[in-house]
Amino acid sequence: SWGGTDRPDGASYGGYIKFSRGTGNNNNLDFYYNNGHNGDDSRIWFRTKEFVNGVRDWLELYHTGNFNPNDFQPVGDYVTTNTVQDIIASKNFYTIGGSTFYNHKLRVVSEDGSNPGIGFYKTGVNNGTIQYNGSYLFTTSDTNAFTTLVGSGFVKEASNDTYVLLGGGGHKP
Repeated sequence: SWGGTDRPDGASYGGYIKFSRGTGNNNNLDFYYNNGHNGDDSRIWFRTKEFVNGVRDWLELYHTGNFNPNDFQPVGDYVTTNTVQDIIASKNFYTIGGSTFYNHKLRVVSEDGSNPGIGFYKTGVNNGTIQYNGSYLFTTSDTNAFTTLVGSGFVKEASNDTYVLLGGGGHKP
């Protein structure tokens, strides 16, 4: 066949190569090729056909004549899920649909008994972490000492300006 309505999108003058098993025409591997007639690029597509799911969509084969790796993002630019990487960029994680845990898109999880946390490092200063064990812990680099928390104010829940905050976490009028 030289085309017809069953050929892939983008195909021009060419033909089919069909492989099938037996006489039932239920397990096929089909190829379609552009032969370069009229100056069209040579291209090859394939698809499969089987009894349960029928005929699949055409897929084009890529080769040195129609694939330019520079058109794609280098593999080294991908963020992996199981390796240590330095990411030199901004990444935004948006909370959508409310303020519950499951609506936040950045989560730090611990399933081995350790405290989930985030580490911080500044050249020439020190390391530190924010960890969670039911309370928030602000620790030094070796996590056996706490570090200073600096801010412009502190508000204790269910309190007001008639109370004084005590070192143990309580308050007195």
